[in-house]
Amino acid sequence: MTAKCRELWPIESLAACTDDDILRIWHELQSGRLQSDDEWLRALAHETWTTRSLVPTIDLHQGEIRPPIAEEDMRQIDQGSLDPWVRPDPTREDFSYILGYAQSFAGYDYAEKVEIDLGKFANEHSNEYFKTGTLPKGFAPLRCCLFFEIRRQPHAGLREDNLRYIQDLYRAVCLAYSAEASLPFREHLLDAS
Repeated sequence: MTAKCRELWPIESLAACTDDDILRIWHELQSGRLQSDDEWLRALAHETWTTRSLVPTIDLHQGEIRPPIAEEDMRQIDQGSLDPWVRPDPTREDFSYILGYAQSFAGYDYAEKVEIDLGKFANEHSNEYFKTGTLPKGFAPLRCCLFFEIRRQPHAGLREDNLRYIQDLYRAVCLAYSAEASLPFREHLLDAS
């Protein structure tokens, strides 16, 4: 026999129901063991949707790291420069600085100028890093990969393994800059890939 909702839970008592009570009522309604009328359903809906949220919160950013970004680090960004040879600060390894530094040149335009598909190039190196732990050789390839990873981050989300990869790229950029910046002929991106 089907029970009537009004008899078990009069409209005026819905406000006193716990979240578990309301979920149990909803389950009983769905299964057909309870019968309701439109007025009672409107009262339940009002109680459920306007005074409390029984919808579970879905965290679309679960596992993401959200480090603070300093305004002074954001000032490094200069999308107009095609010169990747911007000196990094090896004393800074924080994400805020790396974010600004990585975008201190126009990586997409640079890649187009040297005729590479930056996404494909960076993805190949990223895959290699996560398989073997190896990074590209040479300042320009490292710089381009770092640029792309930072540009990917808002779309893919920053997780611990991605942050570690970005920091490893940045450390390698610093070492390569020190080794190559004074060379009379700096390595070309395609020659170093």
